[in-house]
Amino acid sequence: MPEFDGFLLYQKIKKKDSNVKICFLTAGEFYYEQIRKEHAFNGLKQESFLRKPIENENLIHAIKKLLEFG
Repeated sequence: MPEFDGFLLYQKIKKKDSNVKICFLTAGEFYYEQIRKEHAFNGLKQESFLRKPIENENLIHAIKKLLEFG
């Protein structure tokens, strides 16, 4: 995304609807606590960060868990 990164997109989406569930798919190393503090993502769960590559079955399971379906 040339105009902004995923974290800014997260903030914009949350401003419009705070009930939206969002997960981050990342290929890089991430440090959940550091990202949460730097970007003021207080409601963001660690389970919202999924590491690529991820198998389809694991992705579906993670999304269901995030949505509290399973």
